[in-house]
Amino acid sequence: MTHLLVRGSLATGTADRLSDVDMVVAVHDDRLPALMDGLDTLMSTAFGTLLPGWRETIVGNLGGAGFVYLLPHDGHLLQLDLYLCPATAVGALRRRIGPRLLWQGHGADDTIDADTCRRTAQHLARAAQAPANCEHLLVQAMVLHAMLRKRLARSQHYIAYGLLHDLNSTCRDVIRTALVPHSRHHGCATC
Repeated sequence: MTHLLVRGSLATGTADRLSDVDMVVAVHDDRLPALMDGLDTLMSTAFGTLLPGWRETIVGNLGGAGFVYLLPHDGHLLQLDLYLCPATAVGALRRRIGPRLLWQGHGADDTIDADTCRRTAQHLARAAQAPANCEHLLVQAMVLHAMLRKRLARSQHYIAYGLLHDLNSTCRDVIRTALVPHSRHHGCATC
């Protein structure tokens, strides 16, 4: 790990008991693919996450990969938004979203060769384009449900309405993917 940063309400000092935790973890570019591949196991073992991470699609691409985890805490589910970032993209990320630096390790500013950066970028692109399967969609439904409950508890009805739409779309996609993946009635181009 080269950098540990916090963003969102924790970085601005506006967090409350319903706030999620927004962390950015930067690692050397050549280590990012292995970390992404083992992240669910690490989060389950170290933090007791209940489900695999949901590949975050709400926040735009910031040069890395975002994941949402639900962690049991004090009888409730805590939402952890974890953003993995290659060390070479930390500067641009800091300028774009202004996260607060919590820790910076030795070698954080080491130069990385262009070939390593290219391979890491290709790995991130492949991961972002991977089609969702039933497991991913079910995790997405659980995360959206947790987010919806939080917005309703805060009386943020318009945001909750948008999340309800996303949850309904996800449930529809689960049914399509699990039961009728090749039906011409669902717009499958290959049918």
